[in-house]
Amino acid sequence: MPAHFTPLAQPGMRWTKKYIWRLNSDEERISVWFVKVAPGPEEADYLFHNFEFIDPVEAPGADHVTPPTPPTVDEVSEAVEVVEARGSHLCINDMYRTAYAFRIRSDTGEVLSWASRHVVHGPKKDQDIINQYRREGTGAANEN
Repeated sequence: MPAHFTPLAQPGMRWTKKYIWRLNSDEERISVWFVKVAPGPEEADYLFHNFEFIDPVEAPGADHVTPPTPPTVDEVSEAVEVVEARGSHLCINDMYRTAYAFRIRSDTGEVLSWASRHVVHGPKKDQDIINQYRREGTGAANEN
């Protein structure tokens, strides 16, 4: 009898991948690069994607990936907003479409928390990966 696993029954998968994020202030662009897998200092290998900031009034396209909700934080003030971005990367036959959401202080631009969602489709891949990040020492508003 074949086994059937639901997402809740599966153990979490652990893996690591390092990226370098670059801000080009002249072009007002953020790019994300893979880190070379080699001994020595970490350096950029090749481009994963450039950020395209999402206009909240723009209608989603056919390849739209809904950004995840970034974690809430205890340090919430009235001047907090969520900024969304996206990027895509073709890796041989696998298309990676990524959406980001950043919870920021409106007055300073300080990132309080953020989340990413990678939707991957290809001949041997069909994945939807969500990652959530917050600064150390900042708990979620609903956690004790």
